[in-house]
Formats: sequence, C-alpha cells, structure tokens
Amino acid sequence: MKTKSKIFGSMLVIAAMLFAGMAAAAAPQAAYATDSATGGQAAALKTGKLEVKLAKYFSTDAKAECSQDKSSAHPYSGTLKADIPLATAMSDFSDKFPSMGFPWDETKTTDAYIYYTLTFPSNVVVDSTDVSVTSNLIKKNVKAPVQNGNSYTFALQMNEDWPTIKRNYAADKAKEDAGAKTVSVSIRYHSTSATSEKQYITGSGKLDFWTGRSFFSVKTHVGVDESSPMKVEAADFTKAGCPSKPAPLPEGETTADLTADLLGSVDGSARDTAHNYVLSAQSKKSVFSVTGTLHVNDLVKGQMGEVIKKYNETPELFSDIALSKVKFSFDAKLTLPQELKFTMADAQSRVAAALEGAPGFEVKSSTVSADGKTVNITIGLKNPESITDFARLKSLIDSLDKDLSVTVGGITFTDDAKPDTDYTIEGAAGGKFSASATQNGVTHEFAYSYTAAQKPDEADSVKPNALALTVNYVKAVPMDLPSDLLGAETGKTRVTEHDEVYTASSRKSVLTMSGALHVRDIVKKQMKEIEEKYGQASGGFEKIGLSNVDYGFTATLTLPEGMEYSDTDISKITLEGAPGFEISQDPAQTFYKGRTVTVHFSLKSKIVNYRQLSDTIKQLQDTLYVNVPGVRFAKGSKANTNYTIRGTVSGVFSARTTLSGRTIPFAFEWTGVQQPDEADAAAPEGINFTVKYRPEVKPRTQPKPEPKKNVPATPSGKKQDGRLAQTGSGVMVLVFAAAALAGAGITFAGRKRSTLQ
Repeated sequence: MKTKSKIFGSMLVIAAMLFAGMAAAAAPQAAYATDSATGGQAAALKTGKLEVKLAKYFSTDAKAECSQDKSSAHPYSGTLKADIPLATAMSDFSDKFPSMGFPWDETKTTDAYIYYTLTFPSNVVVDSTDVSVTSNLIKKNVKAPVQNGNSYTFALQMNEDWPTIKRNYAADKAKEDAGAKTVSVSIRYHSTSATSEKQYITGSGKLDFWTGRSFFSVKTHVGVDESSPMKVEAADFTKAGCPSKPAPLPEGETTADLTADLLGSVDGSARDTAHNYVLSAQSKKSVFSVTGTLHVNDLVKGQMGEVIKKYNETPELFSDIALSKVKFSFDAKLTLPQELKFTMADAQSRVAAALEGAPGFEVKSSTVSADGKTVNITIGLKNPESITDFARLKSLIDSLDKDLSVTVGGITFTDDAKPDTDYTIEGAAGGKFSASATQNGVTHEFAYSYTAAQKPDEADSVKPNALALTVNYVKAVPMDLPSDLLGAETGKTRVTEHDEVYTASSRKSVLTMSGALHVRDIVKKQMKEIEEKYGQASGGFEKIGLSNVDYGFTATLTLPEGMEYSDTDISKITLEGAPGFEISQDPAQTFYKGRTVTVHFSLKSKIVNYRQLSDTIKQLQDTLYVNVPGVRFAKGSKANTNYTIRGTVSGVFSARTTLSGRTIPFAFEWTGVQQPDEADAAAPEGINFTVKYRPEVKPRTQPKPEPKKNVPATPSGKKQDGRLAQTGSGVMVLVFAAAALAGAGITFAGRKRSTLQ
C-alpha cells in the first residue's frame, strides 16, 4: 500500500499552487514573491490605482486641408502630434518602482511593454506613423504599430532591470526638468469623405508586468490614460469646403486576409483563446466545443467597406445602384488529430454547427469527412435575392460590424489519447462576395475574396503560425484509500472478521454488508493540514472558484456462488457518515446485476468555491459506510463452507479551479485498498468478507419409556430411576446448550465490532 505521506504530497502540490496564488492576489499590502527561476526577489507593488498620464501632450493641427489636385482620392488630411517627457509623465508612479528584479511581460521571457492604442474616426485612414525615442526608460527600437481596423497600438518596451530603470529615470527627469522631450509622435492621416460633425481621436493604454518568473509571481497593472482617456478633436472636414469627387462603380476581383481565431470551451466553461497556454481538460471524458471566429470587422473597415464609404456623401445614390447575381458566403473547415473525435456526428456524417453574430446568414451545410476527422461548414445568405441595391448591401455590411462565430461541439478524446499530451486542432476559413452592379445602364462585375489568417495576439501557444487550438487533459493523481468490508446478521453488531471467519446462525440468516471507507487519513487529514499551512488565506476561500466539480465514489459488492440478494431495491441501500453526499438513485449508476451490486454516491449540492467544498468535507465522519442489506445463502449452499464476498471501491475528485482569472484543471483518483489490520481471515488479499453458517441441529429423539414393573417401594428420600433418567436427560440438554453458547463465544471472540445501523 502506498504511504500516506506520498499521497498527501501529491495533493499538497496542487493546493500549494492554489493557496499561494490566492494569498498573493488577496494581499492588501506590499509583499515579496520569490522567483524560483532566478533566485531573486521582486517587490509586489501596493494595491491601488497606478497610472501614467500622456493625454495632455497630444494635439492635432485642428484644420482640414483641401488637395489642389481635384482628382485626388485624399482631399482631406491632418496630423496628430505629441512631444512627451516620459519620465515626468511617470512621476506619479516612480516612487512605486520595485527595487529588484525585472519588469517581466506576461510570458515571463522578456521585459514588459507600455502599450498605447490610438483610435481614429471610422472615415479616417492613417498614412504614416513616426515615433522617435531619446528616453532611457524604454528601448530605442520602437516597432511599427499593430493595426486593428482604425485602431493603432504602439508598444514601447521597458529597458533593463528595475535598479537600472531607477537610475535612468533620475537622469531623464533632470533633462526633462530643463525642457527636454524624450518621446515624439507624429501621425499623418486623411479622409476620403467629409462629415457633418466633428469627430475625435482617442487613446489609452496600460503597463502590465510580473514581479518574477515563477508561478507565485504577482501581476501589477499600471493604467496609461486609463481613468481619463486621451481625446483630441480631429479636423472638421465639412468646414474645409473641399469638393466631393464622384465614386466609380467597383469592378474586378479583390483579395484580402480576414483575421480569425479558434477558441475552445471545456465541459461548458467560458471560451478561451489559449494564447499563452494549452487548453486543458480535467479528464479523458471531457467534451470540447471549438469556435471559429472570423473578425468580419475587417470587411467593414477593409476594401469592401471602403467601396461603400465612397457613397457616404451622396447616400441617395445607394438605391440607384442596382445589384444582381449576389453571392455572399463563408466556408470553414475544422480538422481533428487522430486522438480526438466528434461524438455527435449522425448517420449521414453531419455534425451540428451553431452560428453567431451574423444576422441575415445561416449555416447551409455541415458535413464530416469519411474518416470522421474533418468537418466542412458553409455559411450563406438566408435571402440573397433581397440584396437588390447598394442601400441593402450597406445595411448588411453594417450588421457585420462584429465577430462572426461558428461553433462545433461534441469533441472528445479517443481511447488512444494520453494524459498531459498536446493535441492540435487546425482550422481554415475564407469568404467571398460577388455581384453585378448597374448604374445609368452601365454594369460592372465585382467580387471580394477573403482568406482567414490567424490574428497574432490570439495565436495558439503551440502552433502560432496556423489557425489552431491545442488541447490536452491532465493526468489524475492516483491515491490509495484505506477500505474494509464488514458484515453481520441483520440487527446484530457488524464485525470486520479479521481473526476468524464469520459464522451465521443458519442457512436462513440474512446479512447486511457494510463497505467502509476510512477517509480521515486521506481526505480529511490532507485538507486540514493544507488549510493550517495556508491559514492566512482561509478568509479568501470563496475567491477560489470551482467549476465542473466531480466528487464521488463507486463501490461494488460481489457475492460468491451459493449466495444471493433477497431484495434488489436500491432505495434500501444506505450511506452513513457523509451528510454532504448521497447515493445516486439513477439505475445507470446504482444497480443490481446478477450477484453484483454497484453503488455510486456523490455530492448532494453544487459546489462553486473552495469554502463550500471545505465545509462539506469537514462534515464527514472518519469512516464512511455503505450498507447493503438482504444478503443470504442460496438453496444448495452447504453448511460449514466458506463463502467469500468481494468488494471494490474507487473515487474521483476533479474540477476546474479559477483564481485571479486563471483556470487550472486538476484530478485525483482514489482506489480502495484493504486496511491490513482489518483484512479478511480467510482471504486477506483484497477487500473481502468470508462467511459460513452452522449446520442445522435437529432435536434429539427421546426413547419411549418402558412399562412400569411391580417393584418394591423405594425407601423414603431416594429418587426413582425414571426421574433419574429424566434428570439425566435434563443434564444432557444443559450440556448441549452450554456447548452451543461456548461455540458462540469462541466464534465471536477477538472480532472488532461496530454498531450496524
């Protein structure tokens, strides 16, 4: 049998991760987290709102410029500028700089970044961006901003470790106090159409860094214009009085990328892009759903949207541009590795697919390949014939100004899958719009084709260059659960039958068998020691969320040939010592089959946090009993013959634990093992109980009395022979009774007893 210390150690590792993370998240004052990778210490900042303010340094030229070239496609333009003394802007935050370590980014592989996102009005196009850096707080090689629609995100990487940053801050602050500016931004933009009202350019950002590289490091958030975002007025193009240029009808075919991502959900959990880690399930039986998301915002902001925007100045033309032969569709493909399968594919090789975020569209088909590994999905317009002019096309495109998602569920692991092994699901998608446009008797054919490309900041952690999602399932931590099988005739004291075989009164005796689970040294003791070790965090147990909790035990009792159940009513099986648990009345979980009964019991109520779990486990008695009544000897059984009843027990505790936004699955598996000092007298290997019954004792036949003879009278004070015989017979009866009692005493001698209820 495995040692209890080894079992406890397995559970303690998981608990240490949870409680240490919770303690760090809940600490109200400055704390230190040890970086196990570097051996250094990084100071966790005091909680509170930390912020860097850049907004006041931004401005625009606040005017519109009309192009002298009347045929120019860029008649309106402007410039956004900022000259920033970065150290001065960070002065409210500077006294909170940690004294040691590095400002690690989320991956804990490099220095953190200051991210700042500028968002321009929908009818504005950015022509150029220029950022120059003389600050020593950040690295000089500033990369081009990442564009997402009309938003541009700049990333300024922190320079060196915190001691160096502190020294550089002091040097830069001295220069800035003398009037120097250490970061300069210049962005040139234009618009192809005027607007009837003024619009704004907005900006905000963040600096998130981790205090170390270990699991126990602390994340610190610093806002950049977070509480009061930057907002400056763009040029009022209408007041510029620039002339409008007629927009030509679209013609020909244009191709472009459509950013996309694959997200996953395990056992009904929230969808996860799994960008920085593999999406883990808590068991091999877990079921995934995979969602392919097309960021159709690209359609609105991209080439197709630009065509529609050309007519913004004269929207009355929309209905004058007729459309015909309209086709608008998206195709998606999802391919599983060999170790995953679709569980919901029907006999026609179809699988259900749910569409979201696409009003006016529907799933036209969803089919599975012959090998059962690939699903092909086609999405199309519900009523393509209703798109008869540009006005209806614009309305359709406007409705797609969000993500289009299609979800396929019922994905699980095959028998070949292994725990803690990564399996990658791959996807592909694209779309096409085509139509004929007619205006003033002139018709042009045009089309737009889109190919899905993985969005970089949502990329899979294992295969980032593909539209992919990598999954696995955790390996359950195996543990032994000390167990025993007790029994007795119904109404009598149950015994463990360790020293000798249990002897029933007769073949007609009916026994109640009790499966014992000694949870004190495994479940209760472990949780108690864990809570004592991390007692300082006990007030925050509610913050540790638990979902998909599976906590239960399954026991079996198998009778040998020669024994049987007198009653197979599962409602008569009882559970002792576990007020927070109940025996399942589902015949698929608790049932009799032949000479074997299977009993499953699990938590009564739904558990959503660690506090609820802790309170439930504390209510458990040191030993739990599952009582199965109605066990008897069958006809044809033999007296003084050993009959060994065999039991098994197993348990599982798995869940998904969430703390500070991070979800971690875990699983434990218990296997019942016979407690050595309670082992069966005749069959000590295994959870067994051996029983026999006494032979039936038939009453002794008394001889018929002889006729009385004429004999001399007996002298006074002496008994007759007949009474002596009778007395002798009485003595023999007492002898047999004494022998029976003595046998009973020997039979029960040395047995451990517990009250059978």
